[in-house]
Amino acid sequence: VKLSLCLLAGAFIPTFAQADNILMNGSDSSGQSSFNAGTHWTGGAAPTAGNTYDTTSAYTLRTPTAAGTYTFAGDSLTLTGPGTTTAGGGRFDFAAPTSTIIIANLIATNLAFLQQGGQAGSTFVLAGGLTIQSDPSQNMTNGCIFSNGNGRILVTASISGSGAIDLGSPSAGANGNTVTLAGNWSPFTAQILTTSHTHTTPL
Repeated sequence: VKLSLCLLAGAFIPTFAQADNILMNGSDSSGQSSFNAGTHWTGGAAPTAGNTYDTTSAYTLRTPTAAGTYTFAGDSLTLTGPGTTTAGGGRFDFAAPTSTIIIANLIATNLAFLQQGGQAGSTFVLAGGLTIQSDPSQNMTNGCIFSNGNGRILVTASISGSGAIDLGSPSAGANGNTVTLAGNWSPFTAQILTTSHTHTTPL
């Protein structure tokens, strides 16, 4: 009887699925988006809760191209940059008319790029939470770069971490595009590099 009870109790022990870290396996080209589709994620499935996602240092992730509000479904999204200001992977490209992108746990590291590549004059609104990973030397070997060549960037996401932020530089001929950092700053402990850039900050 005792053995039967033990076996019966064991049958009801809950099991928990282990989260997977899903890597990109290609860059989104113009008109493509893996933000809410499986286009360039290993395994071919759209992002879902319970998994984490990483662009790797090789690939570019684009937003959907239609205006709207889009929420990233994964537990986190890591932009692993190329480690240099030279064009490379680890880029998140805003590709739509004015839209809001919500990412609860966005992690930028190794000089990740968040760039305004959408319709000229549009506004890229980034909401949720942004963590800039550590860059103790503050020499931009790590951190995050904003590039606002095609329009404005409004960051309402809370910002934390100790990696430096470079507010980027507009492309030639850009007229007054700004990067506005308007989220909760209390957890952020690093430098913001602003020299020769068009921007506004609450600092």
